[in-house]
Amino acid sequence: MRGSWTRARRSRPPSAANPLRRRASRVGYLSSQPWPFPSSLMIGCWGHATSDEITLDKVELEDALWLSREEMLAEMTSDTPRLRPARKGAIAQFLLSHWLAGRISPPT
Repeated sequence: MRGSWTRARRSRPPSAANPLRRRASRVGYLSSQPWPFPSSLMIGCWGHATSDEITLDKVELEDALWLSREEMLAEMTSDTPRLRPARKGAIAQFLLSHWLAGRISPPT
């Protein structure tokens, strides 16, 4: 298991895709958490999008949109938010809170 963990953390693919079918370049590892399937691990990465286009995979996601850090901060502090926050302890919550706090700064 340790060898697989080390390979996952050191993995820096030249490009990667996600459920939005977005292409990204310069992808890097940030964090991970166990996934509820046997022998599975969810990893959280940063990446630079190569386009602003969103092609939604309806099997994976219901909706998607781009928000700036300022727009997301306004959304999270709104009395009538359109978005639900990720649950505490989820990797999504970790990534979002660190990005909003300016603690995720991928190399330029």
